[in-house]
Amino acid sequence: MQLHNYQQKAFKFLVDKIATLNSAALFLRMGLGKTLPTLMYLEYLKSIGEKLDVLIIAPKMVALYTWPNEIKKWGFSFSFRQLAGLPAGRRRQILNKHGKCDIDIINIDILRWMIEENYMRYDMIIIDELSCFKDHDSKRFKAFKRLVTTFKYKIIGLTGTPAPNNLIQLWPMMYLLDRGQRLGKNITTYRNEYFYPGFITPSRVVTKWNLRDGCSEDIYKAIGDIVYCVNDTSLIDVPPLIDIPYYVHLDNDVKRLYRDFKRNLLVSIEDVEIEGVNAAVMTNKLIQFNSGCIYDEKGYEHIVHTAKIEALKELLSFMENDNVLICYWFKHEKHRLLELGYPELDIELWNSGKQPIAIIHPASCGHGLNLQSGGSVFIWFTLTWSLELYEQTLARLLRQGQKLPVRSYKLLIPNSIDEEIVKVLEGKKNMQNALMDALQIP
Repeated sequence: MQLHNYQQKAFKFLVDKIATLNSAALFLRMGLGKTLPTLMYLEYLKSIGEKLDVLIIAPKMVALYTWPNEIKKWGFSFSFRQLAGLPAGRRRQILNKHGKCDIDIINIDILRWMIEENYMRYDMIIIDELSCFKDHDSKRFKAFKRLVTTFKYKIIGLTGTPAPNNLIQLWPMMYLLDRGQRLGKNITTYRNEYFYPGFITPSRVVTKWNLRDGCSEDIYKAIGDIVYCVNDTSLIDVPPLIDIPYYVHLDNDVKRLYRDFKRNLLVSIEDVEIEGVNAAVMTNKLIQFNSGCIYDEKGYEHIVHTAKIEALKELLSFMENDNVLICYWFKHEKHRLLELGYPELDIELWNSGKQPIAIIHPASCGHGLNLQSGGSVFIWFTLTWSLELYEQTLARLLRQGQKLPVRSYKLLIPNSIDEEIVKVLEGKKNMQNALMDALQIP
């Protein structure tokens, strides 16, 4: 196999840092290939006679397809198994000593079960995607935090989106690597060191934290020794990404309804009043409005318009020779797209070129899958606020092996919440690029 120069450096970084620090992170921009240097490191360990006792934790689709496929593709010498299915079946696999492999691969959603069942008896843990632990309040992080505080694992963290929303989210990820040595033993210490309250509610709860002047560089310096970072996609042969806004125009009556809803925080649809009780709820309701259907407080759907559906059909009519992934967000969108005859993604059919149109949700297909063989076009029916999911989804097609420019169409209603989401994503991207660029080794 031919490793790129930066992948060779990533491999050597793992060899050095795991030997000296017991932990390391690879922050490689999506599509640059984090899996291969990590597998090369495991092969190196086996070649020098070390016993492999490794757990790989990954999002569901990545655990099911990406890691097994890469191991098989390159013919590595170590054995692996996937722990999946119902708890009883997983338990039998784990307790079957005769079937024990060098590497166990699990879906991140069963991690808490593994911890609660006391099955985390491994020497090394590889976390792919590390950004899945960005929320310090999540049950997933808290369970894993207790574990790494008790047991001294060797840990490798992999991600292409280390700070998808803000630098606050770095703390839990780094804690899993170094038990708080670099950014503090708890989130409070980290916040007080580098941030100040940006907004405090009347009940004295801080809901926003702002970075202190000059502290971003201090954070980058604090974690620089344990992170290998590459943010330059020009290092590989990846075609350009072409962003194309595709504007969807509403009827005057629907536009007036949107303006009134935004102004009054109340709208009546099919004789049902739907209220935006606070800013967060109202924002989500406006996105639902633009998608064509609003949910009431009981979860019932109320159709508002079909403008995006009609625009989608029009756009697809221009793409007879292109294979297209349609990205949806709400359940009602999925149902309507299925009714139109657009099927859910079948990875094997897509990659063989036999599925010209497929629908995907960024949360389930946003990490690690190699889909570049099947097509080169996205259509975003509804955008996500999450920069992580947005960029990770784009990287399913925008990666090594893609032969064509990747076109990303966004269905946008002018002068609406759709355009605000685009601005927010761009702002988050600038912040994350600053982190990646600062950590990147020349």
